[in-house]
Amino acid sequence: MTLVTTGYSAKACSTMPPSARSLYPVADFVAIARPLLISERKVDWKGEEVLQQTIVWRVLMDWKGPLKHGDQFITRMRYGTGECTARSPVRKRTVQFFYGYGKSPFLNFDVNADLPHAEDDFLFLS
Repeated sequence: MTLVTTGYSAKACSTMPPSARSLYPVADFVAIARPLLISERKVDWKGEEVLQQTIVWRVLMDWKGPLKHGDQFITRMRYGTGECTARSPVRKRTVQFFYGYGKSPFLNFDVNADLPHAEDDFLFLS
């Protein structure tokens, strides 16, 4: 559990990634995907300099949603906004489970870091 403080208030939040069981029902798109291109730039967001990461992904295997094997999609996320989150910037082009909400470019999504650590995802989706 992490304690995040902002101004005079404080809130506790969990930075543990959610399970496939909780993500699948609410996700619009579920797949195994590989980052093809990762770009980062600093942007001003609400008066704060943050890192904006844009990633082009390729679908390798799909379970749910409109995108199929071989399709490409984009994610965009800002980091460093003081939010409590389990998300961190993607640093490697490793194959990952992807849960997207909405449509590409996905601004809201979850990934399970690497397939060797995604046994729960495999078990739930099989």
